[in-house]
Amino acid sequence: MIATTALAILLAVVFLGAGASMVMAVDAQRANAAHLGYSVSAFRRIGAAATLGALGVLLGLAYPPVGLAAATGLVALMVGAIISHVRVRDRFHHLIPPVATGAASIAYLILIGQQALS
Repeated sequence: MIATTALAILLAVVFLGAGASMVMAVDAQRANAAHLGYSVSAFRRIGAAATLGALGVLLGLAYPPVGLAAATGLVALMVGAIISHVRVRDRFHHLIPPVATGAASIAYLILIGQQALS
């Protein structure tokens, strides 16, 4: 339970921060959207999904099925991010954040899944 809680908090902090900056369309996120070939409005929707996923992993601590759904969504977002970076031929260091947060989301998914099944 400690690992699940720690991962939920970590994921919430990371995805709330990233999601909020995407929804607010700060300059860095506008540049990132353009670089990856997305419109600002599409990036805002991605940011909203990240924000909802962050809230979902926290809610999943009380209701594991919600955490399962949220973590699945976050993993899907990170797979999409990896694909987007590969598509524009970004260097490896651009892949580290989505790979790391995707891996953390998978770890949370496994842990919360065990709780949901027990």
